[in-house]
Amino acid sequence: MKNLLLFLSMILFATAQYSKQNAAIIYWKASALTTSEVWEQNDNSSSFAKLTEEGKLDNLFKQNSQVVVEVIKASKLSYCRFILPCEYEEGPNILLPHLGKMMGLCRFVVLSGRHYALKKQWQQAAECYIAAMRFSSHLGQDPFLITSLVSYATIGMSLSAIRKTIINKDFPNALREKIKGTLKQVSSQMHLGQAFNSEAKIFIEPFRKQLQKNDISTTWDIIKQHFGQDSLFKKKPQQVFSTKKDREELALLLKAKPSFFTSKQSFAKYILQAFDLYTAHAYQMTNICKSSYKSGMTNYLKLQKEVEKSHFFVNFLSPMKTYETQLRAYANVNMTILLLELLSYNNSYNKFPTSLDDLNQQIEFYSLQDFTYTKIANGFHLEIVIPITNRKFIYKVSKERNSFSWDFIKYLEEKIEEQEKSKG
Repeated sequence: MKNLLLFLSMILFATAQYSKQNAAIIYWKASALTTSEVWEQNDNSSSFAKLTEEGKLDNLFKQNSQVVVEVIKASKLSYCRFILPCEYEEGPNILLPHLGKMMGLCRFVVLSGRHYALKKQWQQAAECYIAAMRFSSHLGQDPFLITSLVSYATIGMSLSAIRKTIINKDFPNALREKIKGTLKQVSSQMHLGQAFNSEAKIFIEPFRKQLQKNDISTTWDIIKQHFGQDSLFKKKPQQVFSTKKDREELALLLKAKPSFFTSKQSFAKYILQAFDLYTAHAYQMTNICKSSYKSGMTNYLKLQKEVEKSHFFVNFLSPMKTYETQLRAYANVNMTILLLELLSYNNSYNKFPTSLDDLNQQIEFYSLQDFTYTKIANGFHLEIVIPITNRKFIYKVSKERNSFSWDFIKYLEEKIEEQEKSKG
């Protein structure tokens, strides 16, 4: 199987030379070169990370050094598509077999960075982190929400390892600057606008074509999954539409008039109207995701209220809550950028700034005013609260005898105050 994957990746890579070079081909090649032990370790990611931190996997990283070389090579390309445009017409039935494999490959590169960092081989560590961040960005180039969310998950792996590494007093400031530059570049392409745009154009189309032929089978299955074991959905659609009591029950469930459900044809027409509304809604979400935090949040809350009163199917189908994942992802990225900037400032002036304005720094999506910065005797506290997602992120950094110590705290949901009290 491994040889077959390698052979296919080489053939695809050769044909890619005649058009735009596709980084996905090299990632598949790297995956094919990876030893089985890496995939076995990936089955338990927390154990994989722990063993790496304990320095117990030297042979594994040595045996797979060429894998990292290939990923670094791929990450330097601008174009990456794991899914061919001709596959888009499959809509929600599209297969995405690469996601799990590529997440595992990205985790391995990140942990390779930690492996080098623990040996104070800073250049190699930085190269791994930079490659992993670009890899994450590549995973988000396919225009789907799920691929964007996987991109967020993998960049989260990188950020965690980067924060553990850059706090080391011996880590070169020049490498901090390189990592910060890559992170800024990646963050400029992170928003979910393209993904929401594709949701409107790609995923709805197969449903629309079916409904135009009065074929409601797929739509009926989706509703059935939502309402579970409701007795109404144990019947075939034609049975429901032929009985007044069932039509009224369906109308009540879907919060619509019974007149919409006199036949399969009227039901198909009703759902088509919903998809038209959903398409307009997805385009609104596209613009919200591209907007700055404060502007986007205002419009998001307004749209949320409109959707609650809208067509049942818009409320039911909308993935708009994923916007809140974007808020958290950008908070995580920008907190790391500011941490890098504050450490660089300390490197230059042997002190931390009085306020974030002293950094003369611009960040993506959020503004410096969205963060709370407090300088303390030997360090600082950096905090951001995201009310809509009930999240609070805090960095606490202090410096003693030219060494940094730090803590990262993440408070969740309604327990924020309770958790803060327990921390004392």
